[in-house]
Amino acid sequence: MQSQADDDDITLDKMKTVLHELNVYQVEMELQNEELRQAQLDLAQSRDRFASLYNQAPVGYLTIDRDGMIRDANQTAAAMLGVGQKQLVQSKIWNFIDRESRDNIYLGLRANMSDPGKHTFEAVMRRADESKFYGALECSAVDLDGENCTLTALIDISQRKLAENAISLLNINLQQSLSKTESQLGDTINELNLINTAVKNLREGIMITGDGIDWPHPTIIFANPAMSHITGYDNAELVGSTPAQMQCDCNDSKILEEIASELRINRAVTAELKHCHKDGTIFDTETSISPLFNEQGHRTHFVSIHRDITQRKLMERALREKEARLSAILDTAAEAIITTDTRGIIERCNAKSESMFGYSAKEMLGNNINMLMPSPFKEEHDDYLANHQNTDLREVIGRNREAVAQRKDGTIFPILLSLSEVKELDLFAGFIQDLTDIKSLQREVLDAAAQEDRRIGQELHDNIQQQLTGLGLLASNLMESLGDESSEMANKVARLEGGIGRALDQLKSLSRGLIPVDVDAAGLGIALEMLTKSIYLGEEAECRFLSDGEVLVKDNNLATHLYRIAQEAVNNVIKHSRATRLDIKLVGNGERLTLEIEDNGLGSARSYQEESGLGLRMMRYRAQLIGAQIYVGPGRLGGTRVRCTLESDVVTAGNAPINNSLSL
Repeated sequence: MQSQADDDDITLDKMKTVLHELNVYQVEMELQNEELRQAQLDLAQSRDRFASLYNQAPVGYLTIDRDGMIRDANQTAAAMLGVGQKQLVQSKIWNFIDRESRDNIYLGLRANMSDPGKHTFEAVMRRADESKFYGALECSAVDLDGENCTLTALIDISQRKLAENAISLLNINLQQSLSKTESQLGDTINELNLINTAVKNLREGIMITGDGIDWPHPTIIFANPAMSHITGYDNAELVGSTPAQMQCDCNDSKILEEIASELRINRAVTAELKHCHKDGTIFDTETSISPLFNEQGHRTHFVSIHRDITQRKLMERALREKEARLSAILDTAAEAIITTDTRGIIERCNAKSESMFGYSAKEMLGNNINMLMPSPFKEEHDDYLANHQNTDLREVIGRNREAVAQRKDGTIFPILLSLSEVKELDLFAGFIQDLTDIKSLQREVLDAAAQEDRRIGQELHDNIQQQLTGLGLLASNLMESLGDESSEMANKVARLEGGIGRALDQLKSLSRGLIPVDVDAAGLGIALEMLTKSIYLGEEAECRFLSDGEVLVKDNNLATHLYRIAQEAVNNVIKHSRATRLDIKLVGNGERLTLEIEDNGLGSARSYQEESGLGLRMMRYRAQLIGAQIYVGPGRLGGTRVRCTLESDVVTAGNAPINNSLSL
């Protein structure tokens, strides 16, 4: 029993001991638990501080899995990409990378997961609003719940990129500027070398002197080889000396004073001076002197160019003498002589030109030759001359032709013009003869002949025609007295009567030809109508006189010439054309009169064009006498047309035209 009591005592002691230890352990556990709660509190506070630092970090942080899904992101990353933080998580990173950068980032992220090292990539990022920025992605591989992920720091490097681009552009510009400067420097060196070579090889002497006001005594500091050749002094003798040693005492002092005066006010000057060669020979030069200035605008030197013009002066002197002799010859010529350039500008005229046209040489020189022409030739001349290669101007060069000219007082007069071309000098020379006196004499001769024709025609009409009429009446009476007797005498009397009748008709026609136009104003139209009625071309032929009314011609002499032109044209139609239709047309509008003869024959214009043809020569001669223009050529009826146009004082009178089909 004692033993059991002892055992019970031992067990109680152990239990007390164990209980004590348990109490101690409980106290320790409570202390540890308190420490753990404090540690948890500190950890929570640290986690909150880390979360705050994580979200507010200046760099965006993203956790991206293998599929590109964003598992976690801080607020900075969300703000950089323009979306909410919650919306960003579980979004694909590709949605925020520009299409051009996606492939590189995809491959980079894949490589980063297999390589734990740190990798950095640059990409063009795209915000939710489609705006873009440059971003740097610093990637590190991490294990997230047993899954390989990439912890990515997103940094906005747009400013850095802009700076890099600006620096790159600046480097490019600097390189280009450097290249351009090097090129310009090379060009400048080449230009200086070229100028140096040119100066050395120039035929003109070039001299540079100091800025001496007492010109021509400044010191020579440079002279090219040509200067030595011109003056005879070598370069060593020129450099260091003054230009005065080369100048001749025979130069006009006024010219030298003018040169000095111009140079003092910084003006360039050119003058002809005489210089002395080293051997004493005097020669002429054309000297041009110009001041040189520094960047501040201050005069520093003079540069002068010297050209030896001795031979030119001799040639000019010879040319002046030749010109004087030529002028003397031209001024004594009986014809007016005028030269023009290819544009018709007068370059020279002699004294006869002045007296013929009434202009002084000063008034004519430099003006167009058309100032000496009346209208319409004045207005047509420029186009005619400009197109002379394609016109018939070539046909009149070297030949005499008649034309009209106009004096300063407006008088229009006839001239004989001979035109020559000097191709080597690009000029035309005209030799002009005043035909006023000759035309007046010709007109007087023709008028005298016309008066004589008129007198003879009047004599034939008044005397011989009356006598033949009387003889015809006697023959008719004799025939009546013989009755119906068929004797030989009756036959003879009948033939006599017929012959007298035919002679009377021929005499009437001859008389009308010699007296074609009545003195009254309407005589031309009547005479042309009578001429038309007297034409016989065949049984079925048609001859018409066409007019737009009664054309009044105040000058009977003018009307006579027009009638003669028509008569000559009609005679040519009868002789050559075999025509079945002939129209004679007369039109006047108060300023211009037109006479036209046209047929439908074989075309006799070729015979008209022969210069030796008497008919054409007579028509042209009469047209020139009255100042008319005449055309002979193919007509609208298929035959020949003769058209005479005259600027004259004519009047169209009467309201009823003779033929309404008139058309010119």
